Amino acid sequence: MCNDMIKTLEGSRGIQFLWSQVKPFIRGKILYTPDTPVTRRLVEVVNRTFQPLETIKLYLKNWTVSYSLVLQDFLLDPNNQESIKNFFTSPEGPFQYALQLGEEKNITLNQTDINNTLEKYFNGNFSDTWNSTLIKLDEFIKNVSNYLECFETEKFEAVSSEHALEKRGLELIATNQLWAGLVFPDITEDLMKLPRFVSYKIRIDADKVDSTKRIEDRLTMRGPRRRPGIDLKYLYFGFSYLQDLVERAIIHIHTGRNISSLPGIFMQQEPYPCYIEDRFILAIFFYI
Repeated sequence: MCNDMIKTLEGSRGIQFLWSQVKPFIRGKILYTPDTPVTRRLVEVVNRTFQPLETIKLYLKNWTVSYSLVLQDFLLDPNNQESIKNFFTSPEGPFQYALQLGEEKNITLNQTDINNTLEKYFNGNFSDTWNSTLIKLDEFIKNVSNYLECFETEKFEAVSSEHALEKRGLELIATNQLWAGLVFPDITEDLMKLPRFVSYKIRIDADKVDSTKRIEDRLTMRGPRRRPGIDLKYLYFGFSYLQDLVERAIIHIHTGRNISSLPGIFMQQEPYPCYIEDRFILAIFFYI
């Protein structure tokens, strides 16, 4: 199912470009070196970011295996259906409390209108309607579950050295499955805990970060650098987000604070000064 979907995405002209941009985040790997107890502990903390998605995948699987059957047995039982109908349509139903609460909040609610509205859901052979709805719900959840299986939650892959990281990275780049690589040069095998000061390198596809050979674009144009895939590569291709995840993991290990309680990061580009955009000059710029 997952492979078929990926082939469809990669073969579709309409969404091929979009898929190529998000594939490294959905199917991609983050390589790291060296493979030591300290680095494994660090990447384990970073990988917890994707744990909620794994939990959702587990709940969806449990739904199709057990929860759905239990719900169907309960809702499609004639005795239970009659009890549910009486519960929601009787004058003493749960909306009596809602009416009281509405009066306290100065909200006008009409109990007769509410009961009439609810009775519409119990008219005729509502058992077939419920059964049809549950079947559609099951199909929807199965599709979502199959799609989520395509998301790689075990993001990290250990390699023995930085040279091996480069070699493995090129293999993943060929299939567009490399997010980035992490290199911790100061962490050795004999270290038992994370150093107080941690230095690391984030290695990423050269096409997805700005070149460091120069301090400005070769062809300078007026205006802010705001084009996502051209000027904002560090954000657009996930470099900054990965850096944030690693920094938070380091702080968590050193302080024991919950990652969710750590302050967020606010970034803002340097404001560009006022300028006049002359379209004629721009049109002949490259021919002068």
